[in-house]
Amino acid sequence: MDAAIRRTTLLVLLGWAAWSLALEACSDDSTDTSDAAIVDAGRDASTLRDANSHQDAQAGLDGGSDQDGTVHPNCVLSYGFEDWAGSADDTPGYPLGAWDEEKWTAQKEHTRVLGNCGSWQPHSGNYFLYGDWYDGSQDSCLGGTGGAPYLFLGADTAFGNNADFLLEQAVTGTQVYLKFWVIMGDGWKTNTNHCVKFVRTRWAGGPSADLFANIVFYCGDDNYLSTGGVGEGYWDGSFHLDDLGINLADGSWHEFAVWQDIARLLDDEPGPIQIKVWVDGHLIIDRDVPVDAAYVKANGPISYRHIYLLENFCGTTNDGPVTYGIDDMELCDDIPSE
Repeated sequence: MDAAIRRTTLLVLLGWAAWSLALEACSDDSTDTSDAAIVDAGRDASTLRDANSHQDAQAGLDGGSDQDGTVHPNCVLSYGFEDWAGSADDTPGYPLGAWDEEKWTAQKEHTRVLGNCGSWQPHSGNYFLYGDWYDGSQDSCLGGTGGAPYLFLGADTAFGNNADFLLEQAVTGTQVYLKFWVIMGDGWKTNTNHCVKFVRTRWAGGPSADLFANIVFYCGDDNYLSTGGVGEGYWDGSFHLDDLGINLADGSWHEFAVWQDIARLLDDEPGPIQIKVWVDGHLIIDRDVPVDAAYVKANGPISYRHIYLLENFCGTTNDGPVTYGIDDMELCDDIPSE
């Protein structure tokens, strides 16, 4: 009996010691997850850290694909870079493109599909799209300098869009819903203090493929979203993410979704665009964006042409790395049903 008691006591002590060591390891917060550290780390697997703190957020976000990968029937595109074949030119399902060779070359140089970059890992699966806006130094994850990415989605472009996914064919109604996951480095806070045109939709109407609407993220110390209508007017910048405790530039994956309905643009007297924006399952924006009715009538017919992701900054020079990742894109012709 004494021997059995001694063995039991020894097992308890060993278990307590193992638990203590594990707790100490988990409490080590010395990992540097800054933009500079991510850029310097490159693809060194020894620096990997799970950056998916938001992966267990509300599944579906009013629809789309659930965390188990289920795609709802009214979604016309679901893409997470999982067919990556080593280059954008050779990947069959790659849906992003550019209008000319110069922009296509820039997209391939300023972004790269990776299995990891420093502490960043894909939101799901094995790959995600990584990019850096900064062109003043080498980014080891890119293997060169960064810059404007020129990410056209659903456009009838001369380069890229190997999937031949055309927005104006896939979405024939008045509604469009885009959801994707985004991760942003702290350089969005420290290395720039301007806005980036996060999501822009354009129509096949006027000679300039004019804007339906803008969703703009004001970075730096501002941390808020703004929306604007046709002609980049009618701005409203009161949607502050800090009020909900959301920091897009915290090095974690965030769920971002945009819905819009242009039905009232088709009226005899064109009316406003309806827009909704969700971040991490929170409905941040729900408003009607006024439009210039005379301009709309003069530049028809109206249909969706393409969506531009992270189009450009609002006239700024960045002072250091401004890194981001995109994964698990979905596009639907309505707000997906749950």
